[in-house]
This record gives sequence, structure tokens and C-alpha cells, in this order.
Amino acid sequence: MTHPSMTAHHVADTCIHVVVGILKRPVSTFPAGALTADEYCVGFRDHGLVKGFWEFPGGKVESGESNTQALNRELMEEIGVKVIQSRLLLTINTPSGAQKDKTVRLLVYEVTAWDGEPYGAEGQLIQWQQLTWQDRSRFLPANRHMFTALCLGEYLQILNLKSVAQEQLLADIAAVVKINKALHGQLALRLRANGLTAPIYYEQVAVMLDLLTQHSLAAGKIRCFADVLPDQAFFKSNVWQNTNVGAYFPSWWQQESEKLAKFLMHLDHQPQVILRGVSCHSADELQWACSEPTGPQAHFYCLSPILTTKSHPAHPGLGWCRWSMLNQIHSQLGYALGGLNLEAIEQVKANGGFGLAGITAFNESMKGKEPVVESSI
Repeated sequence: MTHPSMTAHHVADTCIHVVVGILKRPVSTFPAGALTADEYCVGFRDHGLVKGFWEFPGGKVESGESNTQALNRELMEEIGVKVIQSRLLLTINTPSGAQKDKTVRLLVYEVTAWDGEPYGAEGQLIQWQQLTWQDRSRFLPANRHMFTALCLGEYLQILNLKSVAQEQLLADIAAVVKINKALHGQLALRLRANGLTAPIYYEQVAVMLDLLTQHSLAAGKIRCFADVLPDQAFFKSNVWQNTNVGAYFPSWWQQESEKLAKFLMHLDHQPQVILRGVSCHSADELQWACSEPTGPQAHFYCLSPILTTKSHPAHPGLGWCRWSMLNQIHSQLGYALGGLNLEAIEQVKANGGFGLAGITAFNESMKGKEPVVESSI
């Protein structure tokens, strides 16, 4: 397992490392005939300063332990299971509630195989629960970012609706997923306006959503993000009635603060628009997107470019060191974008990122390959 890299600006004694395990209930354990919606293993805090909240199992990394050793120990002590296989899902830096001068770094692992049936080994209540976005408020604050991760895919494909017919886009998506097994259940789409007027753009988004549904590439499998455009068509579009659609703010919204306030007020009255994403290219844009009250208060962002790209040769890449530093300032989930291929996902994780975004990366992955598995999405 690759561990998140430590850059020079991190001081070890100011950061408390905590591992968290995400266990999804195996379908084989559901009663015969029961609905098999995803259920996750969670525990209830009935004592201490943060009693009354639910949480995912885990705990502090002790001196001399690796992260995976700590995960194995904590899950055995807390829920009585032995970890067989896990992978790093995301890294979250949050302020420490008890020690104001320290940061808590949550290293969240998806546990994909284990021995034993989870139970409250420390006397706490343990349950398998279906989790919706609205359940976030019942969980410890630091755990709430995990709900964002469960709603997203670790790969975000950016599609220009103006460039080609939707039917061709759909065929391209299906082909890429057939060849790249890692994308199964882990793909999200940003439907980019790319110069289209708002009425035409939202009309094309609606068509794309219908096509995705018709071809079983739909709700619960691929989440789509539609660009928010400064036009009254935004308010009139029925796109936002789709529970599988999130709102995406291109970086130029930073120059439209008055209009942004109006649009955010509208979004606040659209509970089905769950997630908000933003494009960022600098520390200032990232601060505006994630932390400033006049910004979109994003749940995730695309920070780019990592490398200098052919499409934007005048914009030097941030490089991994700079990207990692900026990414770890904020607790929202970060996608790396710019000059990467799909195999770079491990490097993204190693630098504290959640996922990889791209345009050409997905098309490049098709070169010289033939479909080897049937798409399950």
C-alpha cells in the first residue's frame, strides 16, 4: 500500500494520524429476497465529548505502526474483524477538536475483504446501515466528508457536449469502461458547456441524462455534474430535478460574485442538487472555492494542471509537490487534472488526493486495446 507523501511543510508532531475503515456489507449476507442496497458498517458513540454521533470504525495510529498495521489492529479491537485486503480511498486533514495546535489526518481505507462478522467488541452499538446524503448530520463532523466520497467516483471524465453527438459520447464512455475494469462503479462525468449557450446546453444535458438511463449507465452508477451558467435558463431547467445530477462551477465564477450569491440561494432551495464541484488553478481560487463565504462552498474540486499540457502550453504545471501542499490545506476532496493518464491514480492517492480527472486520459486509455470484460454499469 502506498502511503501519502510527506512534504517539507508538514511537521510530524503537529499531525495526529487516524485510520478509518469503510466496510460495505457483502451481498451474500443479505436475507433471501431482500433488497440489496449498499449497507455500511457504522458504530454509535454513547459516551465522551462527542457522544450521540455515529462513526465509521477506526482509531489513532500508534508510534512505530504503519497505517495498515493500525487499521488491522483498530478493526480487530473495535469490531472484531481481521482485515485481509484494503486500499486507500482518501486522505482528509481536519482540525483537532481537543488539541487546537494539531491537525488530524484521516486515512480512509476501503476494506474489501475481511474475516469475521463485525460486532461491538468494545461494548458499542454496531450496525449495517444504508447511508444517504441526509444522514451526514448524524455522523461525527470529520466523517461527513466520507459521504462525499461514497457519492462520487474516483475517476471524473470531462465531456465537451459541443464537440460530438451525445450518442457518440455514450458509445465512447461504454467502450472506455469495458476496457478499464477500475472504472466500474467508480466513474463520474462532468458535462462541460464549452461555449454552448445556456438554453442549448441544458437541453443537451437533459438528452444525455435520458440516454444514460436508457443504456443502464444511470442513477447510482454514474453521477453527472452539469455546469452552472449565468443565465435564467438555469432556473427553468428540469435537469436539477434529477437526483443523480450535481452542480459544477467553472473557475470564472470567481469574477461573478453577485450572480454567484443569487445562484447559490437557488441551489439551497434545491435539496436534490447534492454535490457541488469547482475548477481551481491556484491557491487563491482554491481558498475561494472551499472556504470563503462568498464562494460556492464546494464539496470537491479539480485542481490543475499537474503537468504542462499540449492544450495549454503557456500554463506551467503545478507539479506534485505543489499540488499535494495545496490539496492538503482544505478538507474537501480533490481531483488531480492535467497531463495525466489513468495509471496515475496511485500517484494521486500518494499525494493525498481523492481522484483523477481528465479529458484525453480516458481516450488515451483506449489505444491499442480490445474490450476484455463486459461493462457491469
